[in-house]
Amino acid sequence: MILNSNQSDRDPVILRLSPEQFEVLFQVAKEFRSLPDLRLAAIGVTSDDVDRLLEFVRSIRRRIEGVSQIQLHVDLDKTDAPPPPDAPAGSAESQASAPIHGAVTGRLLASWERLLDAAIVSLGPRELFLRTGYDEPEIRQVTVQLARRRPPTAESGVRDGDMTAE
Repeated sequence: MILNSNQSDRDPVILRLSPEQFEVLFQVAKEFRSLPDLRLAAIGVTSDDVDRLLEFVRSIRRRIEGVSQIQLHVDLDKTDAPPPPDAPAGSAESQASAPIHGAVTGRLLASWERLLDAAIVSLGPRELFLRTGYDEPEIRQVTVQLARRRPPTAESGVRDGDMTAE
């Protein structure tokens, strides 16, 4: 996972994930709905956030085959998701390996991180492996990188337009 280091304060941050890293995040995300509402409330996440995140990761997963990278554009200054980047130009062959682009607000990215952690803790090591196919250290490696690469955010309370996928 790589953070674009050539960003001004107003430009979106770009998180780059390998397909393998995204797959780990996707497998854990599928378990978000098993978290009780009380647990969601305790971490400041709504069931709408869960639905939005699941829709987002599924939209990316449907197109992941053959791609080289997933790029998440995180815009901390906007109240809604930034417009998706332009589609890559070139032949159909070159587009097959082009990165997948998605956009997410900082608030929803922070919710994603809290949900990942909550799922890890709630399921426990054995159940986590049985449901996702990954053990806790593998998952923590990706989630820690995700949290470390994201700049700090203020909770905005925004619900609509938090994510888009191209």
